Amino acid sequence: MIYRLKQRWTAESGYREVLKIAFPLILSTASVSLQHFIDRVFLTWYSAEAIAASMPASLMSWTVICLFMGTAAYSGTFVAQYYGAKRMERIGPAVWQGIYIAVAMAVVALLCYPLADPVFALVGHA
Repeated sequence: MIYRLKQRWTAESGYREVLKIAFPLILSTASVSLQHFIDRVFLTWYSAEAIAASMPASLMSWTVICLFMGTAAYSGTFVAQYYGAKRMERIGPAVWQGIYIAVAMAVVALLCYPLADPVFALVGHA
């Protein structure tokens, strides 16, 4: 059992290589989670209403941006694929598509901003 684990750790495309690629992503996700936790702790020091309002506000903002953010994030997948395939001429268009989607998301988010108060009032969170 230990031998197989050691073999998988050191083999080509083994655990070590996966961890080497995944570790920055793990750190990034952990830092965002830690930031949300600390933000919520600070809100509890301010008021119970602030902490109660933070979750609906977070969900509302996530609803507006998740589709665009996920779609824009896929450009990184295409860049990695084209880079690995040595098709450098295709990297630029993939990056620009991600930028276009990010700009479109910013416009949609800015257009939704004035609607936040009426939407929260409609559902009784005003």
